[in-house]
Amino acid sequence: MLSVKLVKEVLREVKGAPRHAYKVTQGRLKNGVFPHQKYAFGKHRKQYLCWFEPSKVTKDHIIIFYHGGGWTFGKPEVFSDRAKLFAEKGYEVIMPAHRKLPFNSYPEIREDLVLTLKKVYEIMQAKGLLHKKIILGGMSSGGNLAALLLLDHSLLENTGFTPAHFASAFLCGAPVNLAGMTDSFLLANYAGKRDSIHFKKASPINFLPASFSKRMLLVHGTADGLVNYHGTANFVEKLTKVSTVPIDFYTIPNGSHLKAVSWAYEDNAVRHKILGWLNEQEM
Repeated sequence: MLSVKLVKEVLREVKGAPRHAYKVTQGRLKNGVFPHQKYAFGKHRKQYLCWFEPSKVTKDHIIIFYHGGGWTFGKPEVFSDRAKLFAEKGYEVIMPAHRKLPFNSYPEIREDLVLTLKKVYEIMQAKGLLHKKIILGGMSSGGNLAALLLLDHSLLENTGFTPAHFASAFLCGAPVNLAGMTDSFLLANYAGKRDSIHFKKASPINFLPASFSKRMLLVHGTADGLVNYHGTANFVEKLTKVSTVPIDFYTIPNGSHLKAVSWAYEDNAVRHKILGWLNEQEM
C-alpha cells in the first residue's frame, strides 16, 4: 500500500505530460550511459557518486548535479543525459546518489549529503582540482538538496569544504520552500510533520542569510502540479532582498513540473537559459 501511494504522488503529472517527455527514457535505453567513474561513499548500495569526465575539460568550474525523483526514485546513471549535456560543454560533472524514501528520510539523506562532500573533496584533492569552484545544480527533489548544500553551512563541517568553494547554483522545479508546498505523502515522508525540526531543516528557505553573494538561477513553471510555484516565488522574493548579486528567476508560463526539466531531452528555451547562465559563471 505504501508503494502504491508513493507512485501516485511522484507520477501525478505524467498522465498529462506531452508524449515527447518519454524520449528521455527511450534515449537512455538506446544510447546507453555516458562514460563515468563510480565512487562509493558508504556501505549502502545507494551511497555512491558518478564522476562524468568530458573528452576535453575547458571550464573553470565543476558541476555537482542532483537528479530528481521525489527523494524516492532514480539514480545518476539513468539521468546521465544531464551529465552528457554539461560534459559536452567542457565541464567535469559529479552526480551523487543518496538513500531513498520510504525507508530513509531527511536525516539519512542529510548524512549522505555530508558523506558526498567528504568523498568529493577527497577526489578533487587527489586530482589536484581543489582550486576549482563548484556550481551546484538539481532538478525537482535534487534541487532541494543542491539548495541545502549552498545555504546550510552546517553541512560543510568536517568535509574540507567552506562556503567559498561554492560559486553558484541552478535549480529546476525545486522544493526550496517546503512550507509553501501542498501537503502530500512524499513531503511528509521526507521531512515529517510541518512543526517538526526536520521539516524546518529540510527547507532551504530557512537558511537564507542576512547577506547573500552567490549567483542563483531558479526555473519553475506556473502550472507545476508537484512543487507549488508560489512557494518558489516567495523564496526568490526573500532571496532577492538579501542578495548583493543578481538572482535569475526564469518563469515558464503555464509550465508543468516536467517542463522545468525538459531541457535534458529537448533543445528549448529552458536549455538555452541554463547554458547561457552557466557561460556567465565562467566570465
